[in-house]
Amino acid sequence: MPNKYTPEFINEVLTVHIHKGMSQTLLGKEFGVPKGTIRKWIDKYRTGQIEVIHAHHWMLPSPDGPTVKGTCKFCGTTKEFYNSSENNLWKMSNKKKRPFNNHL
Repeated sequence: MPNKYTPEFINEVLTVHIHKGMSQTLLGKEFGVPKGTIRKWIDKYRTGQIEVIHAHHWMLPSPDGPTVKGTCKFCGTTKEFYNSSENNLWKMSNKKKRPFNNHL
């Protein structure tokens, strides 16, 4: 039997669940989908059978080097971010000194 819900629709429902933490019951009422169907989608998402495309909300620790590992607070995806600029300004955050351009 073909799926009567498009991948885009499933993505929308799962995105609301991920970002807003909405329960399966409320999602069902909001989108007109049986709660059991939503539960299956969530289970498939958690086991990696469905990939959800959504905006990430990156959580980054304080800089302590040229790069830092960020984690999406919604899906747990990790990504490396550069702290450094061309002048390695990240070093300033670890030292309580005046900026490198202290001739001003």
